[in-house]
Amino acid sequence: MLIRPVKPWEKCTMTAASPAVPAVLQALGKSFHPNCFRCVICNETLEGQQFSVDTQNKIYCVKDYHRFLAQTCAICEQLILPNKGSNEIVRVMSMGKSYHMACYEGKSNI
Repeated sequence: MLIRPVKPWEKCTMTAASPAVPAVLQALGKSFHPNCFRCVICNETLEGQQFSVDTQNKIYCVKDYHRFLAQTCAICEQLILPNKGSNEIVRVMSMGKSYHMACYEGKSNI
């Protein structure tokens, strides 16, 4: 994500309007008014924040991305979420299924 000066021909991806602000937010190869770059679930503005996108390039805050798009472990059937204090998901994928690392290794206490 980058904030830079507006080019005269640029349009906001969300509003299709020319930005009336001195700078645009550049993300995913597109331009946005900084206030238009928001999570599709909670509508929180994501300027300067970490974000995730789905396969359709819908934009999510990290929390909502994990809540709504997290994989389910094939062994314990719980959501595979980041460890506390992290935004990164660690999982094992085998034969088209997802697993918590501990479940896959047989060490789970879930």
